Amino acid sequence: MKRMFALLAVLMSLVLAPSAAAVAQEWNEQTVFEVVNQTRGRWADQEIHWAIIGRRWEDGHFVRIDAQGQQVPMSVADNGALVRNGEGYTHYFHRLSDVPAVSIAPLDSARIMLSVGGPMYIKVLIDADGNLGYAGADIQNPTDPNLDVIFDFGEMAIVPIARPDRGIFVNTSRVDQFGFPLQLRVQGLGGYDETVGERVDALTRDEVFARFVQRVPAEFAHLAQTPYAPYRIVAPAHGGFGRGRPHAAYLQPYIDHVWERYRHEDLVFVLQDLGTFTGRVQGDTFRFTGGHQNGTFFINGKPDTQMVLLGEGLLNDAGNAAPQDIGTQLQIQAQVAAALNRHVIEQPAQWYDAAFHYPAGQLANRYAQFWHGSDIAHRNLAYGFSYDDVGGHSPSLHTPSPTRVTFTIGW
Repeated sequence: MKRMFALLAVLMSLVLAPSAAAVAQEWNEQTVFEVVNQTRGRWADQEIHWAIIGRRWEDGHFVRIDAQGQQVPMSVADNGALVRNGEGYTHYFHRLSDVPAVSIAPLDSARIMLSVGGPMYIKVLIDADGNLGYAGADIQNPTDPNLDVIFDFGEMAIVPIARPDRGIFVNTSRVDQFGFPLQLRVQGLGGYDETVGERVDALTRDEVFARFVQRVPAEFAHLAQTPYAPYRIVAPAHGGFGRGRPHAAYLQPYIDHVWERYRHEDLVFVLQDLGTFTGRVQGDTFRFTGGHQNGTFFINGKPDTQMVLLGEGLLNDAGNAAPQDIGTQLQIQAQVAAALNRHVIEQPAQWYDAAFHYPAGQLANRYAQFWHGSDIAHRNLAYGFSYDDVGGHSPSLHTPSPTRVTFTIGW
């Protein structure tokens, strides 16, 4: 959940000004969400399940969306509606045959969860500070009840009209896994109409699995094979690239090379709206100076493969930054993480140019590269790792006056 909220915050920070046409028409703060079954007859509507969970804007309390589109507060008393292996879980899911669409009001830090064959197993929890939250699927937990459930999801925030970043921020994600082809279409006032996600009309789920194994280097092929298949294709850090696993140090030669190079020369790059920065490695600390605020920013050590793949640890670290510099430091770390995943860090002028990403024969996040394939994704946009939005390569959509959001499930 922490990563999802961070992703939504990044998306909101990048919002463009609403178009004059959209602002001219008054949005009523209602957005229709619909789910479309395009599974080629594999799953009937009564076998497709969906749920929306998020936070109320007024108090941050977690709520679920009921069949009428109302926000119903979540409670630990909801656990037990479903039982698996003797453990009680909520039952917030609707069958597509019963509820094909709902109209909902603004909702923060939200997810739409979709599954086939049965609902997902979600548990409401209270943390040590007394805050209510929930535990979703954890595909790294060998006892998670969702491991044999085929599921997918979209992330979103619908922002009230009174806020300057009003409207919807929504995306599909391959950051953790692929469950089935998922297409996202967003329509809004002023003629807004955009589609991202997988090309559900063009390829089947079996074809996605087969193409993945055929196209990625041998080290990555297992991510789409047993024990993960037939349920999902997992992201590298959730498979053999995790700590203690066979490919745990896969990117380390590249990371080491980059750190060694910039001990002896400067890394100079420009970030839009932030200015020009100069970086140099001292010890294992990557120290950056400059920008419009003339600050000092850090990567507080050499990251490992998992930190690069997941955008975490030293690459999501406010340590040693002055309070006014924390936001810029985190932005620099995101840029470096993206450039390392794409094997393009030594070419700052091409950091955002997809033509230079994932050069042949080099160490890179080939799982992420696959999802950007022109025959896989609309407009080659995908969230293959946490910071795939750097440079505008993620399937992240925003419009200030959303009217309809359609998630189409393929098979």
